[in-house]
Amino acid sequence: MAQNDKRPKPSPSMGSANKSGVGSTPNSTSNAKTAPLNKGVDLSKTISKVEYKPEDFPTHPSNWKFMLIAFGLIVLGFCLMGGSHEDLYSFRTITLSVIVAMAGFIFMIYAIMREPSNALAESEQSQVDASSN
Repeated sequence: MAQNDKRPKPSPSMGSANKSGVGSTPNSTSNAKTAPLNKGVDLSKTISKVEYKPEDFPTHPSNWKFMLIAFGLIVLGFCLMGGSHEDLYSFRTITLSVIVAMAGFIFMIYAIMREPSNALAESEQSQVDASSN
């Protein structure tokens, strides 16, 4: 440093300042010693295992079967679209594949929006209740 430099030297309370003093803040915590966040807390006791029940999901388990069938139809429709250059404009690739894929998408909407019948829902609920006891 030059002898005529009258700038104050940074103190430990000023944080990590460079010679010009730019970028330092008086309340910087870079030099402060901090305690671990979990000091004195046993995390194994505070975090419990979460068990999901079928009624916790937005769709009923019977809807999942329909959704799986709809997904299969969509995949089948896209597979039917594939082909070589010779059958690019055939009935299978242009018409049938689109109909099957669209039927899959429509069936997927139905599967998501469908409400299970009361008899089916009650029988599955009684099975869940019996297994929990």
